[in-house]
Amino acid sequence: MDVWTGRRASALRIALRMTREGFARHLGFAPTNTPSTCNAVALKETRLAKGWSQTQLLKQLRAAAARLGKSNDLPYRDESLHVYISCFENGRRAIPYRMRPIYLEAFGASDLNLGFVQITEAVVASWEDDPDQIPHPDLQRVLDSALITAPEVVQVRFALLLVQSPATLAEPDSAHTIPSRNLHLVTSQ
Repeated sequence: MDVWTGRRASALRIALRMTREGFARHLGFAPTNTPSTCNAVALKETRLAKGWSQTQLLKQLRAAAARLGKSNDLPYRDESLHVYISCFENGRRAIPYRMRPIYLEAFGASDLNLGFVQITEAVVASWEDDPDQIPHPDLQRVLDSALITAPEVVQVRFALLLVQSPATLAEPDSAHTIPSRNLHLVTSQ
C-alpha cells in the first residue's frame, strides 16, 4: 500500500461501514482508557513480555539513556526511578515526554507499542477533516494491517471509494453510496 493519508483512512472506515468510534476501536483503541492507563497497560505488558522485573527495566532504562546521551533525563537515584516506573505502570502518572525516547530505546519498541500514540475517535475525525494528513508511521502499519485483514468485499469497497470524488467521502452516509448490486458485479468478475 502507498502512504496512508486522511482520505485513505476515511475510505477504509467507510468501506468497513463503521462509525468513527467503532473504527478507532477496530484499530485497537479502548475508548474508556485514559492516556496514562493506556500507557500503563502497554508498558507493563511489554516489560512482562520481555521477562523483565521492574529492577531489570531500571537497568535497561539507564543503559538506554546512556546510549542516547540522555542520562540527565532520568532521576539520579535508582530508588526514585523505581518509584517512577511503578507509577507509570499502574497509571498514576504518564511518562514525561523527555523520557519517552529512553523507554523506546530500552524496549526497542514503537510509540504505538508503548501507548504513546493512540487511535481515538478524535484522531479518526482529524483524518476526515484533513484528507491530506499523513498519519503517524506506527498508525500507517496499523492501517495496512486493517486493510490486509479486511474481508475481500471491504477491500473492493475501499478501492471503489478511492476513485470517487473527495466530497463523496466526507458525507456521513457515504458507506451506502455504492449499491451492493454494483459491488456484487465487481467481485464476481
